[in-house]
Amino acid sequence: MARPRFRSLSPRSTVRLVAFPIGIVIAGFIVSGCVSTAAFELVAADVLEAAATNLEQALREYHAESAAADDSRERDIALALVDRLRRDGVDEKLNPQHVSDYLAALERIRADRKTADLRRDHSNQDLAVLREIAGGLRTAGLDALALEQAADRYLYEALANQTPAAKSSPRSPKP
Repeated sequence: MARPRFRSLSPRSTVRLVAFPIGIVIAGFIVSGCVSTAAFELVAADVLEAAATNLEQALREYHAESAAADDSRERDIALALVDRLRRDGVDEKLNPQHVSDYLAALERIRADRKTADLRRDHSNQDLAVLREIAGGLRTAGLDALALEQAADRYLYEALANQTPAAKSSPRSPKP
């Protein structure tokens, strides 16, 4: 099987792909427990979602450029076949070779497209996982925020409900 050729990314796509590892590092800090506050979890969820959106756009651009390049390759090999047949039209021994070269080139393009489709599917699965992590972080952050608010409300009510005698009673001295 022919080894698939890699296409270069546009500068904008490259910048978007750099955001992905940054999001993974932030997720790693959160998952490992290094930082765990409601605000940080919410911010991290937003960062991961933004990284996923940028990565999705970069992948879309890459696959559009890839499809355009494949279409151009198909057009070029069709023109090459026509040129060869015109040039060697009287030589019937070469015509079958030209057709087989044409079909082999088409097969390579199809194999490249199949590989690109597999990569796109894997990338979409990775994006789904990234978005799932962002959603989990957002849920955890909102739950932590609700818990913090409930704790604050409880302490405020406990302090507000203290009896005046309990507020004014002197502490007993230590022996």
